[in-house]
Amino acid sequence: MSHHRGFTVIELLVVIAIIGLLLMAFPVAITSFQESRQIGTAIQATVQSARRAQALSRATASDASWGVSVQTGSVILFQGASYATRDAAFDEVLEFSDAVQVTGITEIVFDKLTGEPDVTGTIDFETDVSIRTLIMYETGALQYE
Repeated sequence: MSHHRGFTVIELLVVIAIIGLLLMAFPVAITSFQESRQIGTAIQATVQSARRAQALSRATASDASWGVSVQTGSVILFQGASYATRDAAFDEVLEFSDAVQVTGITEIVFDKLTGEPDVTGTIDFETDVSIRTLIMYETGALQYE
C-alpha cells in the first residue's frame, strides 16, 4: 500500500477561492484607510490653523483679528475681520486632498485680545466612505469626533 502525498483538486480550489476573496477585500480596505488618512490630515490642518489664528488674535499681532477659512482642499489662515476683506499678503495656506468635502461653518474669525471665535458650530469633513466632525465651542476649544 503506497501513500501519495499532495493536494487534491478540491483543496487547491478552496485555497484559490480564499486568496481571491482576500485580494478582492484588499482594495476596499486600502481605499477606506486612505480616505481616513485624508480626513485626518484635513482636520489636523484646520486645528493647527485655528490655533495659530487664535494665538495671533490674542497677541494682537499687527493690531488685527485673525481667522481661518476652511475650503475643499485647503484651509487659509488670514488677517482681518473676514476672509472677503482680509489682507491677502498675510495668508497662510495649508492644503489637503480635494477628495475631502467641507461643509458646516467654513469661516471663523477670532476676537482680538480674548481669542473667542465669532461663530460656533461644526465643520464636517466628508469623503465617499466616511465623515468626521470638528466642533468649535464658544471658548474657542475644538473637539473632533
